[in-house]
Amino acid sequence: MAGWIPLILSAFGLALLCVEFWATRLNRKTFHGLPRRTWLIYAICTCVAGVLLAYGSLYPEYHPRPGLRYLGVPFMTGALQFKRGRWIDYPGILALPALLGNALAAFLLPQIFVAGARRVYRK
Repeated sequence: MAGWIPLILSAFGLALLCVEFWATRLNRKTFHGLPRRTWLIYAICTCVAGVLLAYGSLYPEYHPRPGLRYLGVPFMTGALQFKRGRWIDYPGILALPALLGNALAAFLLPQIFVAGARRVYRK
């Protein structure tokens, strides 16, 4: 089961990125007709929250079993395995794209909340 976790999280990450891009486009259309000050507040708040989340995305890890750690959520950037009293790292060939994907997914996450809040606020 531990081998499937990165694949499941990667599929979730790709779906999340698609939803985030959709929410970003929706927010741009929604805020385009509003006054400049409102649009600027939206942009600053989502950027600050996105940068903080992107910074936090550098540190998540999960432990599918004792002696094994996967680094990076939703895209796996590497693995650590405990052997002979030491942690041995196994970075993947796609570690840098996965790291950038994690940061992008975290940076765009506030867009989903803004889009959802705008829909609730309109009703």
